[in-house]
Amino acid sequence: MPHGRKLAVIGLGYVGLPVAVAFGRQGTPVIGFDIDGARCDALKAAGGEAAETVGQLAGRCRNVVIAVFNAPQVEVLLDELA
Repeated sequence: MPHGRKLAVIGLGYVGLPVAVAFGRQGTPVIGFDIDGARCDALKAAGGEAAETVGQLAGRCRNVVIAVFNAPQVEVLLDELA
């Protein structure tokens, strides 16, 4: 990913948070979203930025990692981003 281009990570659980932190450590600005505020706080503590809604990510990042639990959750996300 080009340096300076922001990465969005939706779902900051067992997969999403480590991915976000790893990209952040490599110099990529990261903004994340999770329905659990504590996970958003963990991303902020690691140097990332947290969005209040999925919609806030849509216009801010060209690259999005979706790390949610199942297909129905992905469908909900896609509806919110449409």
